[in-house]
Amino acid sequence: MEAGRRGAGVAIRRRTPPPSGLPRAVNLASAVEAVVLMGKRAPKLPVARAGGGKVEGLLAFSIIGRKAVAITDSDWQCIEKAYRQKLSLEARRDIHEKTQEFVDRAEFEQNAKPVSDARDRITTIIGAASSLRSAIDSGIHDADIYACSLIKKHLWKQSDAKKQKEGDAIKRRRRKKRDPLRNISSDMRLLIFRCQDALRELDDAKDQGFSKGEAWDRWIVRLTSIAEKHGLPWRVRKDSDKQSDRQSPFVEFVWALQQFVPDAHRRKHSRSAVAVAIVAARRRNRVG
Repeated sequence: MEAGRRGAGVAIRRRTPPPSGLPRAVNLASAVEAVVLMGKRAPKLPVARAGGGKVEGLLAFSIIGRKAVAITDSDWQCIEKAYRQKLSLEARRDIHEKTQEFVDRAEFEQNAKPVSDARDRITTIIGAASSLRSAIDSGIHDADIYACSLIKKHLWKQSDAKKQKEGDAIKRRRRKKRDPLRNISSDMRLLIFRCQDALRELDDAKDQGFSKGEAWDRWIVRLTSIAEKHGLPWRVRKDSDKQSDRQSPFVEFVWALQQFVPDAHRRKHSRSAVAVAIVAARRRNRVG
């Protein structure tokens, strides 16, 4: 079969291995392009629980049960060895501060529920309200009318018990004017309208909540700023040798530093994958 007929019309070009027999170098630009073109991240709610605790908003991080980032002096020496750079005390403080912020945010990001869950809940309420309105308003047979009259009688009884101080004549006049079931149906109609408003607000705010991977991206952007501020290497090479997997100093720095954050928040597949993720994070945030 011809190559042009394969892969839904995408021509496939075969490549021969390099004459040396060594693995071909990773083209980081192509890898980043593939990452960026992947499906959009599913939006999450702007509130979340940290470790099963109370619900918090985007900027309201609770320090109760906080996962602290602990880096000892010997740990810093290991990081410096990987980075091949000496870090000043100020640089260490900046790095530690932004790493702690990353862990804090990543905890909430991990526990945030998708916006679709809230949408499903609102849709369920709309359906229930519509069903109740239909049940109240659609009865036309004798049994339907009698059932509604019994319900109204007990609703009036409950209402009258709360207004024992009012005169009987006033109560009778008010009873004629008000139909408790009709009021409930009207309330359900208003509820449906307000639920529709809530759905529109969800759509308008879908990019304002937590998003999977966003905390890591923000961390990389801040580490890049710190490196620039202190005159440290921050650039990432466009390709690397697969055989040695030796990366740019900044990639080695991030690889070493993330060993001090909770395992769930690390990018630990390989240094090459971390390099791709760094470039993608910068591209998404228009940095570098």
